[in-house]
Amino acid sequence: MIFAGVMMKRAFVAWLVGCICSVSLIHLSWAEMFTAIVDLERILHAEYEVAQDLRDYVESEQQRINTLKR
Repeated sequence: MIFAGVMMKRAFVAWLVGCICSVSLIHLSWAEMFTAIVDLERILHAEYEVAQDLRDYVESEQQRINTLKR
């Protein structure tokens, strides 16, 4: 009888530790996902800036070519 009680306590402790580890891993994965989203937003913003810079460059070169044609 005492042995069964000890085993139940150990099983409960193992279950509790498993739950705590699971919650910790879920929390860490959420933090990683948030970091990844922030990185993607930075990449998209940088891509937009590069595209805008290219448009500006093409426009200025087009103006330069038009000036040379005259």
